Amino acid sequence: MVYIGAMSRSFYAFGVVAFASLVVSCQTFPRGDRLENLATELSDRPPAVELLSYVHMGMSAWREYDSWQDSGWELDHFRHDPTNTMGVAILLDDTLHFAFRGTQAPENAIDRKLNFQFRAVRIPFVDDRSMKAHRGILSKYLGVRDAVHARVRATDAKKIKLVGHSAGGAVAVLALLDLVQTYPDRSFRVVTFGSPRVLNRPAARALDPHNDRIVRVVAGRDIIPNVPPAVFNFRHVGRLVRIGDRPIFRLFSAEDHWPAYRDVLRELAAEHGHDKKALGFW
Repeated sequence: MVYIGAMSRSFYAFGVVAFASLVVSCQTFPRGDRLENLATELSDRPPAVELLSYVHMGMSAWREYDSWQDSGWELDHFRHDPTNTMGVAILLDDTLHFAFRGTQAPENAIDRKLNFQFRAVRIPFVDDRSMKAHRGILSKYLGVRDAVHARVRATDAKKIKLVGHSAGGAVAVLALLDLVQTYPDRSFRVVTFGSPRVLNRPAARALDPHNDRIVRVVAGRDIIPNVPPAVFNFRHVGRLVRIGDRPIFRLFSAEDHWPAYRDVLRELAAEHGHDKKALGFW
């Protein structure tokens, strides 16, 4: 009964935050860009196929898998149990990919706690004291920060891609803010799926020079990209790309947060003649 009561309070609090976001956020329903407008910006493959591979990288970071489908990826997992954070490094050709797991709320008590710690706090790895981030998600990145830096230092790869779904995407944004300062000789790209806001206005502004290297994918009526509310001075970064349908009679959908990113991109990939027999993931 205590657990059920705690769950009810958590969902009630989430509902209050989500409603406030929808009502007062000036960034709630921006138009965004279409997927086909990415052309070959991400790779030589169709955008839907490339994005689907990133979704699967995030899925491969859900736990410490020995292998992932028939992808042939070598999975180098890292984790920080106190914040329930997990990531995976995947080296493909000349590019090092990092995928960060989204939170496991509402089942996981640690993630429930961290998700609601959305007070903006100072970011310790930047000098500007006005730059702040979501306290809970910042703690998740700080938990794996040393592991990320160790893997960047250990590779000669000049291209680094940071991807993640939900809170994992927010962790990827924090990683970008950190890594571009330390490794100016590397080329970075970020792709997020259904990511919440994580940076305050000054911190988001610091990433303006890198906005063309950040793709923020939002499916349908996914509610998570609308929290924490922009009225609390949180801002998104990067180029918004929308996928899936957005019925006018539906304000938000849990299914649009998951599994829509995987399912919609599967459908779009199939339209380009790709299926589970043509790809190493599906």
